[in-house]
Amino acid sequence: MTFDLSRALDEMADDAADRGRPADPDRVVGLRRRRRVVRRGAAGVAALAAAGALVLTGATLADLRSPEPLPAVPAPSPTAPTAEPTPEVTTPPEQPVAPDPVTPPATEEPSAGTRPLVDPYRTRWDGRASLVSDAPASGDGLEDGDFFGSVLAVDPGERTITVDLAVFYGGAAATAWAREHAPELLEDGMDLPPSGFEVVDDVQRSRTVALAPDAVVTGFCVRPDGVVEQHARDLAGLTGPGDAGCSATSRVDGAVGGASRFWVDVRGGEVVQLVGQYLS
Repeated sequence: MTFDLSRALDEMADDAADRGRPADPDRVVGLRRRRRVVRRGAAGVAALAAAGALVLTGATLADLRSPEPLPAVPAPSPTAPTAEPTPEVTTPPEQPVAPDPVTPPATEEPSAGTRPLVDPYRTRWDGRASLVSDAPASGDGLEDGDFFGSVLAVDPGERTITVDLAVFYGGAAATAWAREHAPELLEDGMDLPPSGFEVVDDVQRSRTVALAPDAVVTGFCVRPDGVVEQHARDLAGLTGPGDAGCSATSRVDGAVGGASRFWVDVRGGEVVQLVGQYLS
């Protein structure tokens, strides 16, 4: 450090003039030192500011000279050609199809060939029940059914009978028939015809029909006490007097009505049951 003597003396003179008394050398030296420190501090600050300015300027110039490269844009990668959209085919909804009408099976009336047979060992009509026999169709033979008529003749060798068929109405069925066809039979408020039955034989006609090999033949037997029973009979025996223990019995004598009345049950075109009917 150099000490400028002339400057120091000048400062002492200035200080003495300001204070109005002789200058103090030590004070002059202190002031001098403080000023130097201030000047050096100011110079240092200025130097730092200049250095900072140079740094900033250099950085700016560097930025201008060497700009950061922009990020590379990736090259478009080759892509497969876009397939054209397939037009959507809309299937129209199916119209509901109505199910074919189901025809219920025809209800067939049970034929006489399939209906059960009545017990031949019991009296077919008991004098009270409503009962109607089957009506025969025209022709020489007989269709299946439960018919009623007078047996006029029997041929045990050929196993045939000759019969004149009618229609039997018993009980309430007889009343219904009488009201429609013969109201005079119901006079005096009667509910039934006098006999309780009616046998209608509009056309007297005989026909010969065959008996099945296993046909059952029965006839009525009226006991002396009035009890009516059904007994097994032989076809040939129908023309005889019958059981001596019977006051009345079924028999064939060529006459229409009376003891010759039978139920003729036909199945499969043959007589399978021949059952005598007692009518008082």
